[in-house]
Amino acid sequence: MSKHTPWNKGKHVFAGENNPMYGRHHSLETKRKMSETLKNQYKNGRKVWSKGKHGVYSEEARRKMSRAKKGSHPKVPFTSEHLKELWTTPEFRAKMENRKSTKGLHIWHKHPHPRGMLGKNAWNKGLIKETDAKIAKVAKKLSEGASSFFRLRKDPEFMKHCLKALLKRPTKPEKRLINVIQKYGLPYDYVGDGKVIIEGKCPDFINNNGAKRIIEVFGDVYHNPDKSFIEISYQRTEQGRKELFAKYGFETLILWDSRINQMSDSEIAEAIREFEEQ
Repeated sequence: MSKHTPWNKGKHVFAGENNPMYGRHHSLETKRKMSETLKNQYKNGRKVWSKGKHGVYSEEARRKMSRAKKGSHPKVPFTSEHLKELWTTPEFRAKMENRKSTKGLHIWHKHPHPRGMLGKNAWNKGLIKETDAKIAKVAKKLSEGASSFFRLRKDPEFMKHCLKALLKRPTKPEKRLINVIQKYGLPYDYVGDGKVIIEGKCPDFINNNGAKRIIEVFGDVYHNPDKSFIEISYQRTEQGRKELFAKYGFETLILWDSRINQMSDSEIAEAIREFEEQ
């Protein structure tokens, strides 16, 4: 069998000025239509001709194609250091400041429109300097607000509003404990909805007869480092919470919801009475 020769080998019928698109460019609208057409074709079953195929090109053919492509796509590092260096050149600054479209970006993009940005406007397109100044002012205020939050979280009144807005309280285990406390007349009030804040933490129950005692209902997900799938800070652990409240003279009883689920009402009441007698 004779070796097949491509019909256009050695012929440059579409090269240079012979190419119908020589010196011309597709408009954005045309590019958008071409993109939509291809998307619809692939959505309706069109497949890439080489999908699933291996060994289509021989190693020799791959080497030849590689050599032919070398140097056709110059690599320019797209890094902050590279951009800073570019901005130091008067030519680049003048080009970027005077440009009226995104075509100036071809310095680091072969295509004037990065993939995914075709037909889309920059978020700040058309903004005037006065508007930019307003945006900078808002960004600064948001940044200050983030640091302010960490200061305000120690303010009991602030945390009370945060907890009411973010949390649905009481939880199911807390409701169980509320019923037990009311049923057996135990001297505790529910304050887990933000009524009491101690160093940014909100205890669940606090003694109402003058004794400095607190009861916390803990769940494994948020308080047990050995069973949780999230990172638990030390202050969220049983020992950490006891130490935190102890700084203010409180004794703390931790009741785990997994244990509460296995206890009867009388057993829960007995555990609280034992805590009271300590």
